[in-house]
Amino acid sequence: MRCFIITKQTIANEIKTVLNHLTINFNGLDDLWFESSNNSDCAVKEAAEHIYLVNQYVISKVKYTKGLILEGFVNNEIDYQESDLNLVETMLSVSLYRTKVLEEFTRSLCFSSYEMKLKLIHQINVLNSLLIDLPEEMVNNYKEHSKFIPGIRLDLYQLIYLSIIYCKNYLYQIRTLKEIEEVYAQ
Repeated sequence: MRCFIITKQTIANEIKTVLNHLTINFNGLDDLWFESSNNSDCAVKEAAEHIYLVNQYVISKVKYTKGLILEGFVNNEIDYQESDLNLVETMLSVSLYRTKVLEEFTRSLCFSSYEMKLKLIHQINVLNSLLIDLPEEMVNNYKEHSKFIPGIRLDLYQLIYLSIIYCKNYLYQIRTLKEIEEVYAQ
């Protein structure tokens, strides 16, 4: 059995970064500003809602697959290897701004900025718990249930990493929107 030490440590470090960005980006956010489009085409609320919906999707995929694994539906012939997180980086750099967002990831949610911050922090902590609790010897199983972009199958660690990096990218956008707003306010 492999330990996936490098993979888990890389993801854990990114989780810490995302939690830090969440705290910084949402501290002192005015709900009126949170919901307005400000000086851009995208409202901070829309970006936060999108992050929330994507995270929910990934969490449900990972939990479903973890359930299959724990029930004993395992392909023992799979070669276990360290997850290639570069695949996720490449996938996101190529597709992040070039794909049309599915309607299920753009629904409006009724959360204040404070509630959204708490929900996003909770989601990241759930992803961290899943990272810790997944049976390492079986993370390569059921890649067909771990699709995010058609045609690309990810193992469970890659799927969690994708969610974290995706979240981090959107948090950078929110930070940029805050910085733009501060410039316009001066």
